Amino acid sequence: MSTHFDYDVFISHSTKDKPVARELANRLKKDGLRVWLDEWEIQPGDMIGLKIQRGLERSRIPPRRDS
Repeated sequence: MSTHFDYDVFISHSTKDKPVARELANRLKKDGLRVWLDEWEIQPGDMIGLKIQRGLERSRIPPRRDS
């Protein structure tokens, strides 16, 4: 696994939480962090699953998995 990361954080959210996720992402970006947020990284025609997987692999702090 590479020690170089393109993103500091990967933000995962539900559709209903999009406004909160967007606000958090903007705040973190303003503070100098490199943020992966779906609406910034996924473009029309992209393979969504692949883009998410790559975002996870390239993030220093992936989403927390609650059980």
